[in-house]
Amino acid sequence: IYVSGNFMTSMMFGDEGGLQATGLQYDEDFFVAKAFPNGTWDWFVGGGSIGADSAASIALDSNEDIIVTGLYCSGTAGESCDMSLGNLSALSKGQNDDEGNVFVAKLSKGGTWQWVETVGTTYDEMVIDVVVDSNDSVFISLLFRGMLNIGSSTIPSGGDSYSLAVAKLSNLQVWEWAVGGFSAGDAGFEPFGGLCLGPMDEVYFAGSFLGDVLLEPMSLSSSGGADVIISYITDNGSWGWSYNAGGTEDDWGTGC
Repeated sequence: IYVSGNFMTSMMFGDEGGLQATGLQYDEDFFVAKAFPNGTWDWFVGGGSIGADSAASIALDSNEDIIVTGLYCSGTAGESCDMSLGNLSALSKGQNDDEGNVFVAKLSKGGTWQWVETVGTTYDEMVIDVVVDSNDSVFISLLFRGMLNIGSSTIPSGGDSYSLAVAKLSNLQVWEWAVGGFSAGDAGFEPFGGLCLGPMDEVYFAGSFLGDVLLEPMSLSSSGGADVIISYITDNGSWGWSYNAGGTEDDWGTGC
């Protein structure tokens, strides 16, 4: 059984030991742990920086290694900040003015950090979900503002509200594509939802939005409050189709 989450200052895992936050008292770090069915802990690892660090979602690949995605160095605008993951090289957030960034990392099934990648803007981001297909390609979904840098791709947001991005990282740690869904005004995408895979590794996103959004070449408008959205992303990283559903009040899509 694999579990991930966040903790503040320190936490204990039964009689097996515990973790200390990187910034010590009142600092928020994240953890990933493996538990046996008999109620004991096999292993546990943490990650963190002087800022707020969180694990948003995990998924398993074909080898039962763990893919983790979340946020690091949140709330450190104006400061230098790096995140430590075991023996890997420290992961810088980039510019000191950044609010923090998104990370995607791999843990072996024995609890050793294998690699880590980062994406982000100079603003804050929100991670929604991560899934892994049968070829061990990793797909992440997140919300962002400003200019989002993913590998060699740069995706602009549609305004001051949050836009959506879905990106594919190959099993060779190469960002193959990224596609954006843009808000067309003061409203935009809501900070929850999920990714899922079809029987042939088709990628789908389910979530919620307010107002008008553009998923080129399609545009959608909510009926009143928030609407549910379901979208299909093609193999080459473009929007295949998108539909919405909703009434005059708020309606939310939380997963698929």
